[in-house]
Amino acid sequence: QYDKPPWLGLQRESQAPFWAQVVNYLQYFDWQWARGLDGTNTVFANMRLPFTMLFTGFGVWGAIEHWRRDRASFVYIATLFAFVSVALVYYLNFRYGYSLQAPEQDRSLHEVRERDYFFVVRFSVWGLWAGVGIVTLWREAAFELKTTLKAASPVLGLALIPLVLNWGWATRSSDYSARDWAYNLLMSVEPYSVLFTNGDNDTFPLWYLQEVEGIRQDVTVIVTSYLNTDWYTLQLKRLTEPCEADDPSPESSSVIVCQRRNAFRRHSSIHSGSSFLAEINRIVSSSRPFGAFSDSISVTKPYLYFPVACSTCSMVSVVAAIMSVLVTVVIT
Repeated sequence: QYDKPPWLGLQRESQAPFWAQVVNYLQYFDWQWARGLDGTNTVFANMRLPFTMLFTGFGVWGAIEHWRRDRASFVYIATLFAFVSVALVYYLNFRYGYSLQAPEQDRSLHEVRERDYFFVVRFSVWGLWAGVGIVTLWREAAFELKTTLKAASPVLGLALIPLVLNWGWATRSSDYSARDWAYNLLMSVEPYSVLFTNGDNDTFPLWYLQEVEGIRQDVTVIVTSYLNTDWYTLQLKRLTEPCEADDPSPESSSVIVCQRRNAFRRHSSIHSGSSFLAEINRIVSSSRPFGAFSDSISVTKPYLYFPVACSTCSMVSVVAAIMSVLVTVVIT
């Protein structure tokens, strides 16, 4: 799909210097702990640096403690870490980072978007080690202060720093732009239309509305970059099978479902006949206003969801660190 050049051996063609690829990787690591501080500054903001260094230190301390206490599992985790960090940077062979400066002002030298999501496993592993480091600090603080673990437990609150300092930047709880764009596009075409898309950004919002909310499942979305695969063309064939003689909704001309019979049966097991259509109208009228289309498929349930941007895979690191702390506390 990405038409990468050879990545190994004498024929390797670097799309950017390896040092630039490592800097891009470290840039994404810096985002994991306090992206909400000077968030528009994407390259090693001074306000984030103390927290990045703090959790770098916790991770190193946690890794050392892991080695001391369980060398077998440490070797496993460290090997995983090596493959999903340095080795992965080398293998992916990215261009200059999307927001990093290249020697020449030429956007074709850069990635088309930020690529932090490729390193989510690496950030999770470091989050685990950082959690172990925080627990080690907790135990050491109790020992040095000659007090109980309970009395020293406020130290564990350090694990919440990334959660607090990332939340405002990471949450997409009020951002409906992708959904609204997809809704408007689906509702603008004739019944049984075909929409050709190119990639993730223009495809996934359409799929979400069709598969989760059941909106305009009569429309066939065709991803052109998948057409060179056998499995996708077979999937399209199954999705666009002609209607059977026993159309499951003959009493209604406002609901088009025959190309997605299983989806209709799933909904109709809850809402059947006229009560099904009445429920649709009730939900549409009570949801956030986005227009009414009496001759098109409408939502079958309110669209209550909470998307979080991968622009911060940081939330995964946060969860990993907190879970590591909690598990270690329970074991202790």
